[in-house]
Amino acid sequence: MPIAFTNSFRMRGFVYRNVFYGLPSRLLAVFFLLPMPGKSQKFYFKNYNVQQGLIQSQVNDICQDADDNIWIATLGGISRFDGRTFSNFSESDGLINNYARCIMADRSGFIWIGTRNGISKFDGSRFINFRINKMPGGNFVQSIVQDSAGAIWVHAAKKIYRYDPLQKMVAVTVAGPEDTVTAMAVDWEGKLWTAVLHKGLFRLEGQRWLKMIPLTTLHHNDHFSKIVFDRENRNRIFLLGMNRLVVAENNRLTDKASWLPYPENDYYENLVQDRKGRLWLASRRVLYQCVDFRLTPFNSANGYTNSSTMAVFQDREKNIWFGTNGLGVML
Repeated sequence: MPIAFTNSFRMRGFVYRNVFYGLPSRLLAVFFLLPMPGKSQKFYFKNYNVQQGLIQSQVNDICQDADDNIWIATLGGISRFDGRTFSNFSESDGLINNYARCIMADRSGFIWIGTRNGISKFDGSRFINFRINKMPGGNFVQSIVQDSAGAIWVHAAKKIYRYDPLQKMVAVTVAGPEDTVTAMAVDWEGKLWTAVLHKGLFRLEGQRWLKMIPLTTLHHNDHFSKIVFDRENRNRIFLLGMNRLVVAENNRLTDKASWLPYPENDYYENLVQDRKGRLWLASRRVLYQCVDFRLTPFNSANGYTNSSTMAVFQDREKNIWFGTNGLGVML
């Protein structure tokens, strides 16, 4: 069921269950999301910005490590939040570049940071830095993932790279050397998928890339920027296209392939699904929650900021973090 602002009991159940009951004791005192009295349902969102210790207010990505620390990538470096205080890292600490586009905690305990000028690997005490190639603009990293075999994959400058501890970054060809890779993700089995412009979605099987979803004429030019594997239906995939959210089932684009067009004069920046199966669509103007093909906006009318939402992340305690473009993190 979608969150309904007109149903205060149901909303309170969601708030308490997701923000209070699931939190470890060291985080309990700092999170608040409470309804305001009055005719319209409003909610307090806890805000963490530079005044609270965040390194910079424009947030691009969020992740969680094995010790439950929250890591935040911003345009001015990265922050680690332990539930009480922030520890900040920038170029002066060894980070390869302050413009941190993405961040990922691997299963070995390393923190990987993708920046506009290469990658940093943090072992808890120092940064190991390396660039991907020598081409201008070729080191802008969009995403970093780890597959079921433990391999680290990097999507940078429209290409895919595999991290080799001996050879650093190794370029990997998906469908052709001149292809444009627009998105990368790992499915529920830990297998790597990529979206290739004009061609479709491919899955890596051993050393071979299998074409899983070819594009129809309608979607031939779609630039899929996000691949999300449905939690409730493992045969369903959500694809964030240029001007719509696209649905694929059983490796075919469905007749609902364009079931959610973008709002007028707006477009989505990010797509995330939480553990209850709800989709969160972050646009330039409004944060939307989507359940059963219905959109619920989160904006100033119900207590959320009007700032552009760039990142959405749900931690292991089921708390949802929103990274904004100028107001830090909302929770």
